[in-house]
Amino acid sequence: SSDTNSAKLRAQEVQTVTNYLSSLNEGGNYIFMGDFNIYENSELAFQNLSNHTSPYARLYDPLNRIGAWHNNSTYADLHTQSTRTTNLPDGGVSGGMDDRFDFIMTSDHILNDSSGIKYLSGSYKTLGQDGMHFNKSINDMPNNVSAPANVIQALYEMSDHLPVYADLVVQPNNSNYVYSVAQRNPVIVKAVNPFTNNISLYWDNSMISKEAIIHISSIDGRILYTS
Repeated sequence: SSDTNSAKLRAQEVQTVTNYLSSLNEGGNYIFMGDFNIYENSELAFQNLSNHTSPYARLYDPLNRIGAWHNNSTYADLHTQSTRTTNLPDGGVSGGMDDRFDFIMTSDHILNDSSGIKYLSGSYKTLGQDGMHFNKSINDMPNNVSAPANVIQALYEMSDHLPVYADLVVQPNNSNYVYSVAQRNPVIVKAVNPFTNNISLYWDNSMISKEAIIHISSIDGRILYTS
């Protein structure tokens, strides 16, 4: 909803996310996406995302189409909700295509291809959006030819939102990963993925006589190697 309390709650929820990103104190390949329910860029929740004081918490619209999206025909090609002008039994809202609620926002690392993952320019799309159905159902006239007719009908029936997608290109890191172990226990190393050759670990002289137990795990906690 666009009422004051709802906008305040959205701002608080975004603040929780940006506080976490800021606390990491380092940039990275971050993607923040979903149904934001944000009506315009001036809303505090969006400002917290796009103009955060910490560069590590700042996120970007790959399209750079920032503005007052709600009920604004200038952004008719971006609107993601509502696919219908009448209520269907699934409980979705009506009103026609007049809001940009659904976003994929990324860190500058992804936009600038600085950490091995980049956004593929021009790939950000709203499936079923042809820019010709402002305040209309997506299956109203004129015929929506942005996808096959059965797909347009399926989008109309499945949800009051349209899906948004973008392509990302992952560049493999072909060099060895080298880390010098300091005198602390345990040592946790975050390797940059993907890598294709070796991970090399070096101990300084003061640690040569000490036992080393090595575990390599994936980001989801699966043990890949132990010794």
